[in-house]
Formats: sequence, structure tokens, C-alpha cells
Amino acid sequence: MKVALISPYSIRKVTGVGTSILDLCRDFERKQIGYMLIVPAVKDSLELNEIYKAGKNYFEIPSADFPFTYNLNIINRSLRLLLKKRSDVDVIHVFTIKSTTAAAAILARILNKPVVTTIYVIQPPPEGLLRRAINSVSMEIIFKLTDNFAYETYVARKQCGFLPGLIIPEGIDVNHFRRNTGLRKQTRATLGISPKSFVLLYSGRLVENKGINELLNAVETLPGKIQKRLKLILIGNFESEKIKRRIEGLKDQSWFLHQLPVARDEIKNYYLASDAFVLPSYIEGISSSLIEAMSCELPPIVSNVGGNVEVVEHDINGLVVEPRDVENLRKSIEKLIKNKKMRSRIGKNARITVVNNFSLNKKSDLYIKLYNRSMKVTASQ
Repeated sequence: MKVALISPYSIRKVTGVGTSILDLCRDFERKQIGYMLIVPAVKDSLELNEIYKAGKNYFEIPSADFPFTYNLNIINRSLRLLLKKRSDVDVIHVFTIKSTTAAAAILARILNKPVVTTIYVIQPPPEGLLRRAINSVSMEIIFKLTDNFAYETYVARKQCGFLPGLIIPEGIDVNHFRRNTGLRKQTRATLGISPKSFVLLYSGRLVENKGINELLNAVETLPGKIQKRLKLILIGNFESEKIKRRIEGLKDQSWFLHQLPVARDEIKNYYLASDAFVLPSYIEGISSSLIEAMSCELPPIVSNVGGNVEVVEHDINGLVVEPRDVENLRKSIEKLIKNKKMRSRIGKNARITVVNNFSLNKKSDLYIKLYNRSMKVTASQ
């Protein structure tokens, strides 16, 4: 079996989709499942790890310089590559609903290849008439041409009207993401973090709908003594000019430590150096950053949306607040800073949750099962 995986997102950036796909490919290599990965190239981004520098299974499609032609260029080059490699591909697996993935689904049908689509969450319609129209057409194509869906959450499956497929939760390498006291001390020393400081970590896209403004508002309104203990680390790429300007204005704040993209192989060090993880999104699937942090025994604070609450149970393995609720977000941060026993209890429960339910091995096995099912459907048609 050989699978073509097509994503509209680069795997060089710190994003949930990119991380999820990269981890899946790594486990496919371990299980000797053939694959080719097609993603857009991104300028000024992080280096890939050694597996992908060789370019054996990995194809980056150069993007056009002009935003209007960006997707057209990606679609054109991706389809040409798929046509060239069509005899080596048994299944075409696309990630999320975009014009690029819809085009790949059309080509798969022409080539009589089964289509598997991963749905993390159905996003609200984009702004602008043209973008809305393209999104609507892309969704209709994906819904019509997909043989089987991989739903990351029950919410996503419900959003899609329970079309055929499996719920395949996010999965990580739980042996890699685990507590390590020695590495924690080493990383904190490197970052200049005092043993008495409380480090709050966010990892993901730096954009409004991730709740970044609410997070900063909550931290800014913490009581003085509590705020002095806090160090906030934001890891990710800017996708909003407004957020970028606000964060750049925080450089002189004593509680603001870092904003930076981090290489995939280095992210674990930041989990280990931290004391809690925060994800106050407006909309969310099952965040790979969330379960990685939980696997490292970080107590999470999450918003009551989507996949967050399919992972986190309030006051058991994390704290849950309503999206956009700055006051309760602030109180939750303060509660974890003050209560070390609570942090320890929730952190240990968080790891148990991930080990039992969100392993990478289980995730890849379910995808292989879905590929085989889809190949049988296509063969019978």
C-alpha cells in the first residue's frame, strides 16, 4: 500500500495540522507503509528534520509570489505531481477542506483512486464573497467525492452529518513526550528562568481565534505578586498583523519571556520547562500541542469548545473556561500558580488520559484500517 498525503499547510510551521501529519508519516515509516507527502513551500520557516531533508517521500510545492495566484499555483503543481506518480499511489488522503484538497479529490476520482479526507473541525465561512464561494464549492466537492472520512472528534463527525468514516483522535509518541526533571532544569537554566518562576506556555498559531488577546488580557490583569512569578512563553508563527503588533509591544514586560517559532524536535524542551499549558481558542479540534503538553504532565487550561472538552474534564485532568471569558481565564491561571498540589494532581491525570487514549500507534493503525476499507469500496465499484 502507498498513500499520497496532501495538505494545504506546511509541516515546517508550528501548526496542529502540520505536526499531526509529520508524526503520522514518521509512524508510517516505522510500520513500513509507503507514502508521499505533498505540501506547499513556505518562505522563512523552520528547517525540516533529517528524514525529510533527503526528499525521498517529501515534496514541497513552491508558491507564487502573489496572493491571488497562490492557490492556483499550488493546485496546478500538486496535480501535475500526482499525475506523474499515479502508478505508485493506491489511496489519496487529503487534510481539511480547501480548494487545493478539493482539486486533489477530483483528480483521484478521475484516476479511480479512493479518497480519504481528515476533518479536524468545520471552520466558520471565511470573510469575502469570493472566499465564501470557493469554500462552499470545495466543501461540496469533498463531501461528494470522499469515500471515507477520518473525524478527529465527535463534534466534527456531527458537523459533517455522520458521513461514512471513523473517529480517529489525535495521537502522539507518549514515550517521547514525558516528564524529564534533568532536561527541565537544563532548559530553564538556558532560558534564564528562576526555579521560583511559574511558566505558562501557549503553542500554536498566533491569531485572534486562538484566544491570544484574551490570554494577554488575563495575564495583564493578574494581581501584582502573582504576575511577578509568571513567565509567559508563546510559541508559533504570526498569522495576524494586529496580534503581531500587540505581542511586539510586550518586550519590556517582566512577565513576557518569549515569542518564537520552535523547531519540531525542540518543542519538548519547552513543555518540560513549563508549569502549565493554555489553549483559550474560539474553535478547536483535538490540538496536538494540547495532548503533547498533557503527556508531559502539564496541567492545561482550555476553552469549552470542540475537541478541547473531548480531552479535558474540568478539575480532573485540566481546567475548562468559556471562550472569550477573560475573568475566569485569569482566575484559572492564578489558581494553578498558587496551588502546587493541584498542578501535580491534574498533571498526572493529564498524562494518564493521553497514554490511554491518544497514542500515535493507535492513530496510525486506524488510518491504515480506513485506507484498506476505502480501497475495497473503490475496487467494488
